[in-house]
Amino acid sequence: MALRKIREALDAEKAVASGIGVYVALTEIASDEQKNPFETTHLYIGSKSGFSPRTVQERIQDLVEIGVLDCFVPDRRAPATYTLLSLSLDKQPLPDVVNSSHHDQQPLPDVVQRAKKGPLPSVEESIEKSKKNKAKNRNSADLASDSPKATSEAQRLIYLLDLCKNVLGDDEMKKYHARWLARAEDDPDKLDTVLGETRRAKSAGEITTVPARYAEDFWKRMTTHFKCDGCGTVFDDDTDAMSLYECGDCGTQFTRETSADGCSNRCPGCYKFGAKVSDRGCPECGDGELECI
Repeated sequence: MALRKIREALDAEKAVASGIGVYVALTEIASDEQKNPFETTHLYIGSKSGFSPRTVQERIQDLVEIGVLDCFVPDRRAPATYTLLSLSLDKQPLPDVVNSSHHDQQPLPDVVQRAKKGPLPSVEESIEKSKKNKAKNRNSADLASDSPKATSEAQRLIYLLDLCKNVLGDDEMKKYHARWLARAEDDPDKLDTVLGETRRAKSAGEITTVPARYAEDFWKRMTTHFKCDGCGTVFDDDTDAMSLYECGDCGTQFTRETSADGCSNRCPGCYKFGAKVSDRGCPECGDGELECI
């Protein structure tokens, strides 16, 4: 995954945070514009990532060297063209959803092995390298269309990020774009399920907070297991959990099913009414509480 590769490559230079921040900003811009390659400026990337244009420029060079990004500068006054790359061995670019036939922008050559850091190539060097590699890059673009797996994975990533924005809202994606990007890369099937459930609940009027909170809670429920602190039984989720009551006199904990009359909050020990203390009473033993593990 791109984020993992960035962490591994930039950890020694203590530049992981800025590297991930710049990469995430680039993915957000690509998602907003719905195309790849795309044009933008260091200043705009900085406004998205929170880093200075100088830091952005340094991290872009790092990302190019790592092999997750290509950059082409056609003119000193024109915005640079960026291409987010997939992580297949041949480093094919992510597909342009809107204009899939864009092959005229030529990226800088890949540098897989990190070398001593130097300045970004000059405009003249970029143009010259672009001309020399024009035929080679066109052939690479043709190969991309012959790689269904790389293309489908990239298309799905862009689709999931766009779906996140539609379901969760712009504010959530501006604040937590990196979190949802990582989930789209690491577990796209699970994210697709979470977003589908959130959209269904939103349409049905079942969400009492905001869609982003509902999605986050649903994600955790799909990830977390629960264990009873009484009998030790482990559950995949807490959907069968019961209301748990505690007697103020004798301290007995019980559910409505294990209450004195089997359907109330009356203590089975002293027959006095107990107070509700949790919504995660164990459905197995009736007197323990489910805890996240």
